[in-house]
Amino acid sequence: MNGTNVSNSILDRLAGELSDLTPEARKAATYVLENPRDVGVSTVREIAEAANVKPNT
Repeated sequence: MNGTNVSNSILDRLAGELSDLTPEARKAATYVLENPRDVGVSTVREIAEAANVKPNT
């Protein structure tokens, strides 16, 4: 399995779990799903800020 397939598999799983997440975690997950390329090169703090959640979410 190459990196693209792994990434798509992870994103598919995350999308399938959205309804089970807390509202804050859902915001973070939605950001990840909408910006997968940015997530790979960003810090947790940057992702949290962009998703408008606390870094510990």
